[in-house]
Amino acid sequence: MEQDGIQRKQIKKRLTCIDTLITKWKNVGFDDPKAFLDGIRTDQDLLWWDKLLITDPKVFLLDGGRNPKHKGRWVYDSEELDLWEVENHSKGLHVYGGMTSKGLTQLVFINGNIDGERYVNEVLPTLTDVQERIEETDDITTTVLFDDNEDWIFEQDHAKCHDADVAQEYLIENVPNFFDKHETPAKMDDLWCIERIWAVITNKVYGEGQDQPKSLLELKRRIMKTWKSLDSKILRKTVHQMPLRMKEIVNEKGGRVTRFKQYCTCRLCVE
Repeated sequence: MEQDGIQRKQIKKRLTCIDTLITKWKNVGFDDPKAFLDGIRTDQDLLWWDKLLITDPKVFLLDGGRNPKHKGRWVYDSEELDLWEVENHSKGLHVYGGMTSKGLTQLVFINGNIDGERYVNEVLPTLTDVQERIEETDDITTTVLFDDNEDWIFEQDHAKCHDADVAQEYLIENVPNFFDKHETPAKMDDLWCIERIWAVITNKVYGEGQDQPKSLLELKRRIMKTWKSLDSKILRKTVHQMPLRMKEIVNEKGGRVTRFKQYCTCRLCVE
């Protein structure tokens, strides 16, 4: 479920010191980082946001879309599908995905606990596919994701495996730009637009009058089908709305944002 309600203490952690954050965003190529925080809409703003590959893991449970965070444990079984068990013995799938304003990465399903080595060996190789895409297609999981495959920025949250030295070193060697573990606030991840995409996926996988999936295989098929069938307009609009969302949070000085009704008015988003 989308979390636009953000408490004052949380936002202070996420945006800590505005002057420091401005400097850090400037380091990754945003020519006017103050505009990022204030939500000023210019063509350059949107061009910068279009360079972002925003990634995030998600857990889908067999008995529904609940978030079992803080009460789960991983079970490893290389012969079966990816398994997750919580205290009530509900099984599930752990999946990584990424998005830009143009399309999606391929999904990666993970068995068991993941550390820095496994993250590098099993998840990050999807970036090779991302950089090799050169043509626009009707399939958002295979279409080119950037205007320039040599100029884009990789975003990930601060999971321990993401901040591991081996993962940071891999990114230095294999992607044009990325937010290293010192460049973004540790609690900023819930603000990224991919959280909204996961909410859409969850609603489609479990809702719309469907019965609950009866097996992990059925659950996996639903996730993959829904991921592949997303409308590219949703991706573009959620990415282009990010500067406005940030502006609203800053305007509220960290107070609760209960309703957010601003939308991007660029030509692509309104057509």
